[in-house]
Amino acid sequence: MKTQRMTALIIASVLAVGALGVMTSDNTAAAPNETATVNMLVGSSFSYTPSTNLPSTITASGTALTGSNAFLTFSGGVLSGTATVTGTFVATLQATWTSGSVQQTATQTITFIVHSSISVTSQNNAGALTGTPFSWTLNFTGPADTIISAPAISNANGLSWNPSTQTVSGTPASSGVTTLSWALSSISSGQSINFMLTISTSADLIITSSNFSEGYVGGSYSFSVTTNVPAMITASGSVLTGHGISWSSPTISGTFNDLAAPTMPPFYRDYVITFTASATIGSIPTSTQQTHTLRVFASIEFTTMPTIGNVVSSVSGSDVTLTADVSNASLITVDWGDGSITIYTPASEVTELTAMHTYTSEGTFLATIVAENDHGFLQSIVMLDIGSDIGSDIGSEMTDDSILMTLFTMGVLICTFLMIAAAGIAAKKNTKLAVIFGVLAIGMAAITSKILGWW
Repeated sequence: MKTQRMTALIIASVLAVGALGVMTSDNTAAAPNETATVNMLVGSSFSYTPSTNLPSTITASGTALTGSNAFLTFSGGVLSGTATVTGTFVATLQATWTSGSVQQTATQTITFIVHSSISVTSQNNAGALTGTPFSWTLNFTGPADTIISAPAISNANGLSWNPSTQTVSGTPASSGVTTLSWALSSISSGQSINFMLTISTSADLIITSSNFSEGYVGGSYSFSVTTNVPAMITASGSVLTGHGISWSSPTISGTFNDLAAPTMPPFYRDYVITFTASATIGSIPTSTQQTHTLRVFASIEFTTMPTIGNVVSSVSGSDVTLTADVSNASLITVDWGDGSITIYTPASEVTELTAMHTYTSEGTFLATIVAENDHGFLQSIVMLDIGSDIGSDIGSEMTDDSILMTLFTMGVLICTFLMIAAAGIAAKKNTKLAVIFGVLAIGMAAITSKILGWW
């Protein structure tokens, strides 16, 4: 449409000049000056071949042919050129006919008015994101009297036109395509063009994969990050270094090593991985992040509790020796009941414990042997009578008092039950409850010891 209007404008101008192309005069005076006006657009071409009814010599001059902005040449009898800048330019053609002593001239003056062409400099397509504010401005070059029509809008989708700022703006509500069409026209240049803008609205970038995953030591792990549109994805987090797994976009994979999870309760460790996705939707660069929690468990295995067996005590005056067979213990503690504590670190899984202690006062004491490892602890309580003929052997001299015998037997049974219960609860990792039962066992042992004193 733009080319057709420019061609029509130039043709009309050439015809106007052509109508003045026949130069006539009498033999006594110059013919009157003939004038014409040509409206042109920057970038359009002009060509004119003047002719006369008498054989004449034609010359051309004027600002259209000379000067820094001249765009016409006169060569071979043809006035032609392409307008490069806006402005008003003049070309004067003079025809001279000579016959003997008779000479006559005719002049033709052409005024060229060069207008800037209407041209939209904004892109004719744009991208938008749903729920994200959008703005686009119609920029153009052209004559000062250029008029912009109200646009025809298809599928506005939350977008509107502001004629005062020549801006399309708004927040698209959904994905889709919006088109707007304008007509731009100028009376001075006679030009009119149409321009259409296409706005493609897409959903914003989203990481669609889960924000939580699990794995375990020794197990094969693989997790892939997904997005709603094609995107470049990066990942960062401490677990990606030194734990047996690695990142190769868009997937984390590998086999967790022993460093990835603890061997003590709760037997797992949570890691935070930050995924960053970047994409260009339409012409809009966008990015988003997701915080992903990766939980790594220890490998499953049977737990082995420590054991204490064959506890034997030997009392000689104030000196006491305790022996016991202890297995699967990483630490052995003997609490002698008088405020003194002896700690042993076993050299092997099976240890024959020999512990010695000297008491500084007489009395009945409860010595407690505690064996522990990463999975729990077990304790054994030994009652010691220091400074009396009654040794640590509970089966030594007893009276025939059947009531005291019954109470003592019940006390021993209850104390044994509490000790076994404490060990079982400790094996199930309930440390607090195991301590409670252990304290009850110690208390019951004290009561039983009192009954023994009465016996």
